[in-house]
Amino acid sequence: MQLITTPNPNAKKIEIEHGLEVGTVIKSTSDKNNTLCNQLIIISGISTIFAGPGFLTLTQDDFAAGSLGFRQDVLRCICHFMFGQRRADCMALSG
Repeated sequence: MQLITTPNPNAKKIEIEHGLEVGTVIKSTSDKNNTLCNQLIIISGISTIFAGPGFLTLTQDDFAAGSLGFRQDVLRCICHFMFGQRRADCMALSG
């Protein structure tokens, strides 16, 4: 599981099945009733989530500032979504 660089320096892609219609754009928790996206959109710095076929693109204002903490928050969120909150390796992502 990793954040993939995109042509946009302010965006990262995650390959994950999400169940959203391709082309969906999420800017707040009220945009879609999707557990993963609702958890991701509240992470500090994420402004937009775009749903593509088999991936999500997360856009943030500035990936350079605090990117390690951002990556840990995103990866921990996805790990919890996929495997459950008690999984030890999810907690290890918190640093």
